[in-house]
Parts: sequence; C-alpha cells; structure tokens
Amino acid sequence: MMLTISVVSHGQGRLVPALLTTLETHKPTCGFEVLLTLNVSEPDPTENLKLTYPVRLIKNSVPYGFGKNHNRAFSVSKGRYFCVLNPDIVFIEEVLSHLIGRMESVGAGIIAPGIVDASGKVQDNFRKLPTPQRLIAKCLGASRNDDLVEVNKIGLAYPDFISGMFLLLKSSLFRQLGGFDERYFLYYEDVDLSLRCRLAGYPVVVDTRIKVIHEAQMSSHRSLRYLRWHTTSAVKFFTSRLFWRALKGRDCVKAEREGL
Repeated sequence: MMLTISVVSHGQGRLVPALLTTLETHKPTCGFEVLLTLNVSEPDPTENLKLTYPVRLIKNSVPYGFGKNHNRAFSVSKGRYFCVLNPDIVFIEEVLSHLIGRMESVGAGIIAPGIVDASGKVQDNFRKLPTPQRLIAKCLGASRNDDLVEVNKIGLAYPDFISGMFLLLKSSLFRQLGGFDERYFLYYEDVDLSLRCRLAGYPVVVDTRIKVIHEAQMSSHRSLRYLRWHTTSAVKFFTSRLFWRALKGRDCVKAEREGL
C-alpha cells in the first residue's frame, strides 16, 4: 500500500460521497486506501457507493478532536504516505500522484495543492506565521494581508504553515514528528504540525498549479462552540514554546524560497 488517506466526518456524511466518487474518477496511479472516521453517530455514507478502492470505516463511541482522530487513523494505516483530507474536498483532477512526485523532487516535508471554491475563487490554505497582532487585525476587519506568501515562477509556495483541510506527507515523517498535537481539540493543530516539520529541517510546500475544490463551512463564524474552540487553541498556540521558536526563525521562509 503506497498511500493512506484519512478523512474524519463530524456529522458531515452528506459530503463524503462527493469526495469519494471524485477520488474514484481521479484516482492516483499508486495503490491507496481510505480510512473514514465517523466521529459522531451517523449512517455509513459509503453504503451505496461503488468504489474500486478499499475504504475502512472507524466508528468512535465518543467524539475526539481533529488531531486525535487522524492520529488514531494513522496508527492503523498501511501507506508509505499519509494524506489528511477534509470531507468537503472535491477532486477535479488527479493530484495525489503529482504531489508525491513533487514532494520527492523538492524534498518537501508536507505538501498540498492549491484550493479553490466551487466558483474557482482561490482560498487561503497557506500563510505566514500567525501572530496575535494579525489575528486581532483580522477580527477587527483591518487585516492588511501581510501574511500572504509569494508563489514562485514554477507555481510553488513555501509558507510557514498549510491548512489541515489537505495535507500530504511521508508516514515516516509523521511518525517522527509524533503526529498531531492532541492538546488542540480543533484549530491550530495544522499550524503546530507545519512548524514542527519546518523546525525539523523539512520545508512545507504548496503546488498551486494543481487544485482541488473546498467549500468552506466557516463554522467558527456561525457557532459559539466553534468560536470557543478557535479562541482556546489560539491562546494555547500563542503561549507555546513552539510559537516563540518559530517567531525567532520566521525569515527561513524567505531563505527556503530563495534557495531554489
């Protein structure tokens, strides 16, 4: 097995068929499996799907956080590579084989494609290091987009972090890094993993020339519970030793880009 894809549904089973059927249409050329975790009780969304690849179902008796769910899936995965996907991702081309090849050619630790919405509008799935100042400015509507990352002439970006909606890395590296930090229930676990990857000497890379569709749910803008998780994780991250280590070394994004 070359690749394991981990998907976690938190009552989002209605979205899973589109992800899995478009993955069937745009399958990678390597052998792969899908581990689908149902984090809350819901019907099996794969029941009526005709798929030519294996899907293993994991049903939780109690709901876990984003990182813990993917760590649990990783513990039973068989792939040489490990891919984290949100259930609202839709494939419009074959990207996984391309990403694996690009990862190997540039020595990336974590890699992802560009993300667009259904209308083709580019979404933010990679940024510079988040800071309290940037977060406050964004909340006040005064963001100057000074956390945007340049894309080089061959379509690659070297950000500080990549969003957890789509992440691909070697299983050996995920294991080396200790997986996601389970102290984050939701939000910032992707920032944390990206920074630990970079501090271990592996750049994180986005290949913007290939794309998938993601329909952003923006739950934290609509739900006090999600907003509370977001706020709690932000405080935890900004008071962590990792954040301050990354803050001191934030110029390495420029060095990585110029190194190519």
